[in-house]
Amino acid sequence: MCLLLTIQLNAQNWPMVNGDKERTSWAEEETELMPPLAMTAEFPLTGGSPSGISYHDTVLFVSFSSTQSKVIAINTQTGDELWSFDIPSAEFSVELVPAVNDSFVLCGGQHGLGLHALDRLTGRKSGLKVSVIYLQGIQL
Repeated sequence: MCLLLTIQLNAQNWPMVNGDKERTSWAEEETELMPPLAMTAEFPLTGGSPSGISYHDTVLFVSFSSTQSKVIAINTQTGDELWSFDIPSAEFSVELVPAVNDSFVLCGGQHGLGLHALDRLTGRKSGLKVSVIYLQGIQL
């Protein structure tokens, strides 16, 4: 006995990064953010296309995919850029959200030289050793 099941998949409902083929994260059906939100600050982001944003303790950490892939830290109370770190050999492709805790910012690029552990306050490379695991030829 053979059972054949078919399902019709349309490009319109195929799961995509950020919810749509343009990867904008725009949801047409959302007309109001819940709970109602108010803008408290606005920061100009110069340095390319933001690809990931993290927030920790009044600081915004933004990764960029541009001519020089980098991560910057912005003080949300003053709007001042606190530091910037150029990701070595990332080849214009960060596409990763910086991971942040009380001490470190972890960042890297898709074609970069690995994962970088930065001091959260200064943006300098820390002494923390970061290991990348390979499993059957797949980098994790």
